[in-house]
Amino acid sequence: MKLDISKVEFSNSDIKRKIKVPERLTVELCEIVGIIAGDGCLYKRKNRYEIYIYGNSIDDIKYHKEIVKNLFKEVFNLEPKIHKIKDTNAIRTRIDSKAIFVFFNKVLCIPYGNKVKNLGVQNNILTSKKSIYPYLRGLADTDFGIKFKKRNDVKPSLYKYPIIYGNFASKEFAEQLSRLIKKIGFNNHIERNKRNNLKTGKYYESFSINIIGKENLKTWMKKIGFNNRRHLTKYLLWKKLGYCTPLTTLQEREILLKSL
Repeated sequence: MKLDISKVEFSNSDIKRKIKVPERLTVELCEIVGIIAGDGCLYKRKNRYEIYIYGNSIDDIKYHKEIVKNLFKEVFNLEPKIHKIKDTNAIRTRIDSKAIFVFFNKVLCIPYGNKVKNLGVQNNILTSKKSIYPYLRGLADTDFGIKFKKRNDVKPSLYKYPIIYGNFASKEFAEQLSRLIKKIGFNNHIERNKRNNLKTGKYYESFSINIIGKENLKTWMKKIGFNNRRHLTKYLLWKKLGYCTPLTTLQEREILLKSL
């Protein structure tokens, strides 16, 4: 798919750093769009044009250094800066470029601010499995989870029943995403959740997409997969042992995988 990049503006800094923007839709670009939809945002203020991608300083640092950083280097010829946010357990990958910002905003129609989670603005690229698969991989790596539940009707009762899930504040986004996932052959359902904030006394709603079952997980790994070790280690343990117990840390799973 050819992209109209005539609206892209390069700053002097962009030119000096030899930043490029893609003229065609690629697998790598679709994965980046999914990553931004999951844990990213576009930020604009005066002459500042930035893209931020957030993560956990322990569970996501390897993913940011090895996957996110390399994707931007390959697609845009820019190595993002990664730093830990002071007094938190969060990290932030920062892309500082007017050309890249304008590319996402005006070519791919991704709005700046926090309202990225709207599939409607991304439908211009999500037209085939070739673009949907990497988009979902990027989104799942940053904003999904995988867990294994006990089946009481199966003995011994181990944590072996897989669920891939994503939890979202926007009902519209969850419904759009659910339809997109069904479009490529994955049955899923949406659960409505309510959470009471004890400090404010307010209730907050969220909407969880659940893709359940062994066959769905196998197909997901074959067609989409995970690049984030936070998720991948759980799948690898389940594949080797037939189960994966909850509440383990990434480090514990990595050590166990090495011992196996």
